[in-house]
Amino acid sequence: MIICLAWGSLVWDPREFKSILASEWYNNGPEIPLEFARQSNNDRLTLVIGDNFKFFPALWAHMSTTDIKEAIESLRKREQTIQDYIGVWYNGNPTTTHS
Repeated sequence: MIICLAWGSLVWDPREFKSILASEWYNNGPEIPLEFARQSNNDRLTLVIGDNFKFFPALWAHMSTTDIKEAIESLRKREQTIQDYIGVWYNGNPTTTHS
């Protein structure tokens, strides 16, 4: 099972990413340190994870795929970023290595 943690525009404006979601967004995810600390390409302030930020609960949803590479690629496209910026957590072990 693959779930996606989310905050910000991924929740309220998922665009094509919505097609890979298999559930609604649930609001009882883990608390993560978030702050408006980056300016996005469209000049909006963007929530990012960082040290010493206030903790907020993330939202989460089940993904319709069981292929981690497909899940990462869908999120990468939606976020218009590179694969190295997509974090993965395997059974309690965080990593950013996806090979």
